[in-house]
Amino acid sequence: MKRSVNSLIKMIVFFVLSFILIYYYKQENEDTKLVSKFQQQYQDTLNNYQQKFSLISDDDRITCEEYNEILKSNKPHILIDVRPPEAFQIGSLPNAINIPKVELLSNIERIKELLNKKAEENNTNEVPC
Repeated sequence: MKRSVNSLIKMIVFFVLSFILIYYYKQENEDTKLVSKFQQQYQDTLNNYQQKFSLISDDDRITCEEYNEILKSNKPHILIDVRPPEAFQIGSLPNAINIPKVELLSNIERIKELLNKKAEENNTNEVPC
């Protein structure tokens, strides 16, 4: 009798653990599907957004790696985000200044002032922009 009770308890524990594993596997699978769905939706939105605002060419932009090197080196610099204000409001890097590409020429004096101010703050003659 004692042996059959032990066997019964082992079987119950086995079934409970099996159920828990199956439940977590299904839950993890559902979470993976949700993340994948979110990534797909986000990527589609980003692609549509880029087409809508026709971003600048690759030659005219700085890569994340290049900017990261500037940040790591602690070089004084000014980061001008030339995207439209709508894109800038959605997300931008800290300390970025938004001057849309179409307004760059009309903001030359402002950019010069920003560069001079940054140069004075850092006691240097050159400040990359």
